Amino acid sequence: FLKLFEKIQEPFYIIGVARPFDLPTIKHELVHGLFYTDQTYRSRVLETIKNLDIRTFEKALKNSGYHPAVYKDETNAYATTGMSELVEDGLSLKRTEPVKAVLKKVFVDHFHFSLARMGEQEVLDLVHRIKL
Repeated sequence: FLKLFEKIQEPFYIIGVARPFDLPTIKHELVHGLFYTDQTYRSRVLETIKNLDIRTFEKALKNSGYHPAVYKDETNAYATTGMSELVEDGLSLKRTEPVKAVLKKVFVDHFHFSLARMGEQEVLDLVHRIKL
């Protein structure tokens, strides 16, 4: 599978989904891809997170089985696209609202659009598809 991408210039991020897929998941994965391929966006997110209290995210992510190395990336992806999956792992939606608002603003300020209102086709149009 990875041989299909040998000639693609880095950085790139592979998102694989099967239909039918749920839209919140593809949005979440798209934010991960942008975090890893857009260095300016990544730097802005990391700088912003330094000034935020993300302990409730970290606790829920730990309870969910995530490694500490991805807490900031996951905090950003969940805050930007939806956090309900982490509620059962102890995330308080009310306590995390300030983090959500700030990280969504960073996303919109950087990319000049919001994922919140986008439908499936609009999101898929954002994804760079490689013709094999």
